[in-house]
Amino acid sequence: MTPVGATNVGSIVINFDAELRTNSLLSDKAADKSPNGYAEATYGAASRVLHGRALGRGEEMGGFRLGSTVVLVFEAPEGEVGETEGWNGEGQWRKGGWNWGVRNGQTVKVGEALGWVDDKA
Repeated sequence: MTPVGATNVGSIVINFDAELRTNSLLSDKAADKSPNGYAEATYGAASRVLHGRALGRGEEMGGFRLGSTVVLVFEAPEGEVGETEGWNGEGQWRKGGWNWGVRNGQTVKVGEALGWVDDKA
């Protein structure tokens, strides 16, 4: 997941990074040292296996302070769409692949599953 903050609108708080300051050039010490005016926060060293910070189910990663969003990019198995089987009434069911549990534009609540991988291939 990548938190994305709107310029001059709000800020992002990451619960496990007390040093992170966003949208605040004066208080962001790492950004003050950069000639570009910003610094990238990475957490790859937090886990050699995951290459990032592990979060438990339902654990809050952080929060937004006005005008921000999350971009979720991931890889999932494509699966197969059968000719007669695999139709769930709203969309195609991908046997052995990723299936969305939400619709475009739907409001998602904390802890709600976005989808699942059908492992019954």
